[in-house]
Amino acid sequence: MKILKSLTTATIAATAICAAVFLFGAQAQAAVIIDQNNAGAGSGTNEISRPQAQSFLQAGDNIAGAAVRIDIFGASGTMTLSIYDALPGTGGNLVASGTGPAPTIATEFGDEAWMTVFWTAVAVVPETELFLEVTGTNGDIGLVSINSSPYTRGTQYIDGNPSGKNADFAFRTYTDTAFSAAIPAPGAIVIFGLGFAGIA
Repeated sequence: MKILKSLTTATIAATAICAAVFLFGAQAQAAVIIDQNNAGAGSGTNEISRPQAQSFLQAGDNIAGAAVRIDIFGASGTMTLSIYDALPGTGGNLVASGTGPAPTIATEFGDEAWMTVFWTAVAVVPETELFLEVTGTNGDIGLVSINSSPYTRGTQYIDGNPSGKNADFAFRTYTDTAFSAAIPAPGAIVIFGLGFAGIA
């Protein structure tokens, strides 16, 4: 009986180890790629001291990060990129959010950089409107705007209203190709991530 009990315990332990190795391997194969990309030449900026958002349609069944192009000279700050299921301030629910230090551009006005944040992938319904909101501790940071934007899957919002400029912010969203909807529970938890900054 003791031998049988020992074998059973060993079998359970071995099964647990194999499961952990399998899950680690599956996570290691995750590939986060760009889903939406509006990265044309900038034609203006809007300071983040004003409420600003960009709507978009995510093609993938999850969202794993976001990025905006900024224009700032000298002082940096902390920025937060948040995803909502409706326009922020109108009852939208927070889906995911990432915060990080904005890049410091110490050369001259007109230099731009991407502010990027990633988080654990969160399930979304493909081709359903989502909203990217940008806030930060330095209100002088400017979001790069693209006038006559070729992006046709969303709208630029300033002060809670469509900008009416036939413009969109320069932005990106990311999706995880190894995402399994069975792991995260949509709507059950808000995911927070870390930010990364890179000079364009």
